[in-house]
Amino acid sequence: MEILETNSALQFYGMPTNTRFVYLDTDAFRHLGTAFVTGHLSEELGDRIVLSPITFLELYSQLTLPGSEGEKTWSIVKALPNYVNRQNVSLLPWWTAAASGVLEKVDEDLAKEIQEALNVCLNSKSFDEIHDDAGKLKDMLDSEREKQRSNFEELMRLYKECVKDRAKFKEVCAGAIANRVGVEINNGSLAKILDDLSAHIEYQEERVKLAVNDANYRPRINDYFDSLQLVYLADPKLHFCTCDRGYAKRIKTSPQLTRIHTTTIGKLTDRERAEKLLACIVR
Repeated sequence: MEILETNSALQFYGMPTNTRFVYLDTDAFRHLGTAFVTGHLSEELGDRIVLSPITFLELYSQLTLPGSEGEKTWSIVKALPNYVNRQNVSLLPWWTAAASGVLEKVDEDLAKEIQEALNVCLNSKSFDEIHDDAGKLKDMLDSEREKQRSNFEELMRLYKECVKDRAKFKEVCAGAIANRVGVEINNGSLAKILDDLSAHIEYQEERVKLAVNDANYRPRINDYFDSLQLVYLADPKLHFCTCDRGYAKRIKTSPQLTRIHTTTIGKLTDRERAEKLLACIVR
């Protein structure tokens, strides 16, 4: 039986700040996984990959897709030990704990649930064995997506009220985040959120601006999670890897932009090029 151990987010956040780590969005993770369905990433680089729970839940929910797409996702998840440290997979906390900066809010139950799901997949003999389990996690993902959809609609309303005052809108965004994650709202906490989540807030502002100014705009189903991936940049150890050029188009002023690495599918699906890319990010 294969067992993959997830490292507690509490342990991860105790690591030295001069060490770089990389996390990937769902599409980038799929492409990297495709490269290492056969073959192994070097241990040194595998130690530097951390797993975003948003990425994992989106990836695992794709196991519910019919036919070849679901089976391809299964092979990618099955190959996870080929490109991460199987004895010490660092799992980031759910975004609310990362945004609040309060480690006591880390949901260890979620970490255990993800670890169990990973190990069920690793030990499955066929794609059909895990279809039902994947459906349960997809329900959790759909619930969070609905919350984010409602939050976005509220941000659109607030943007219209603050349309001539960008600074005020950013503060409103910070206040909304503080409410969601359970942080007391005061000048100090708002300033910290504006600083720690600058890329996330700027990305949200650009999305909201587009939606308000274009009546035909409809967010993609995963847009609600794209912005949440940026929350983890609050930790200066973390670098974000993506193939989505929308991040660079929407984020122009945040100092966290230098830790967003936009790459190509070809660089992630080729083992040698993927190793070089990851080495450049974490060294």
